[in-house]
Amino acid sequence: MRNFNSLLIALVLLAPLLLSSCQEDPFTPAPNPDPVEYVRLDDELNFHTIPKSGEIVNFQFDRIDGYQFKTIFLMADEDTLSQAEFTTSEYNTHDKLAASVSHQFDPEKNYYFLVEAVDYNTPNTRYTFELPAYNHVFAEAYTFQKIAEFDRMTDYDFSPSRDYLFVSDFSGNEFSIHRVDLKSQSIETYFSKSEIYGNLIRAASDHEFIFTGLPDESYDPEHPDRAFLRKMDIHTKTSSIIGDYSSSYGRVSRIIEGKMIVNATEPSIYTQKAIDIKSGENVSLGDIQNFVREYNYDQLILGDYFIEPSDLSLNPIPHTDEEAYFLYEDENGYLFYMETLPREEALSYSKIFVYKEGEKLFETKEVDLGYAQLFNKFKVTDGKFTYYKSHKSNHSYLIDGLYSVDLNTGEETLIHADFSPYYLAVYDFGDKGIITQRGWEFSFMEKIQP
Repeated sequence: MRNFNSLLIALVLLAPLLLSSCQEDPFTPAPNPDPVEYVRLDDELNFHTIPKSGEIVNFQFDRIDGYQFKTIFLMADEDTLSQAEFTTSEYNTHDKLAASVSHQFDPEKNYYFLVEAVDYNTPNTRYTFELPAYNHVFAEAYTFQKIAEFDRMTDYDFSPSRDYLFVSDFSGNEFSIHRVDLKSQSIETYFSKSEIYGNLIRAASDHEFIFTGLPDESYDPEHPDRAFLRKMDIHTKTSSIIGDYSSSYGRVSRIIEGKMIVNATEPSIYTQKAIDIKSGENVSLGDIQNFVREYNYDQLILGDYFIEPSDLSLNPIPHTDEEAYFLYEDENGYLFYMETLPREEALSYSKIFVYKEGEKLFETKEVDLGYAQLFNKFKVTDGKFTYYKSHKSNHSYLIDGLYSVDLNTGEETLIHADFSPYYLAVYDFGDKGIITQRGWEFSFMEKIQP
């Protein structure tokens, strides 16, 4: 009974509180958010322009400290035609951001882009960068048909017939030697598990290649820098020593008409010699204080000299009035040179110069400058040649890709848009096809027929 009375008293005392809690409290609205402020910035953004088709253009922007790029808008006058969000670049996740804009572009129409960004320190501010006027340019002249891909390629070379490709791969930290049949696009592996030291490969024939002997084999305390060169027959899997070269400073040319040029070891690092691949005869070329050109597939070049394979005579490379170094001579006598830049301008663009019979036919215009990469083998046809050009990150919609140069007019034209952070090596073997190497992959580059 006492407990009941106590409960009754408690309820009487709580009743006013319960009644008051049932009354509606007045609504307290949330404070209004700070208004979003839009700020135009005059800073110039740096980017790569990567047209993918007539309807798509990709961008890769350099990041800016303090800002996060959010959206890019395609504009015409005051109209927003398309927009895209920024993502991490597939090529450089740390320093670059990417965006892909789609629209049915009219090549004759002017557009521009707005880039919207935020700053974490001022979350209610939207910063806008305006890019320059834009005209959509896209060109596609080739397709790339993959031949083969390797894991960690260390060296490769084409046989003199251009029917086979010898490749040394260092997959799994072990050397393997492969031969690719360029007609059937089949691959055969002849040596694996580092049976052969594959840091250097030179194709001597369709079934023979030159390689460097194992370091232990050639080590001599009196000649510690010497490395043997061996010729291997893949049919018999037997090899023989054909010469030696400097393992530290040495350069080994491609094989041209059965001859190769190497930097020897004695009496100095500038001692050069020629090796006859068939007979194994080694002929001294004397001391020439320059190195062998390893990546020329048409001529034997030693410093400032052409080496004639038939008699090993030295013929001076013609000099020019320009501060330039020699790059290439095609089969029609066109000589290509690259501008020599001061050390402090090493990352700047260099001009290409083209000469024939002592006359300068071409010089890169300032407006056409970029990082020029001549094909490793090519020829001038109808007064035109093609080369690959890339650019630094810029704010001018410069397009990386293949450009055609008309030596008759000096005009340069984009014929194939192609962006990649990897070097593109191109070998034009005429009737045998155009073969490219980029990264670990080889492809046939085939012209699109109109």
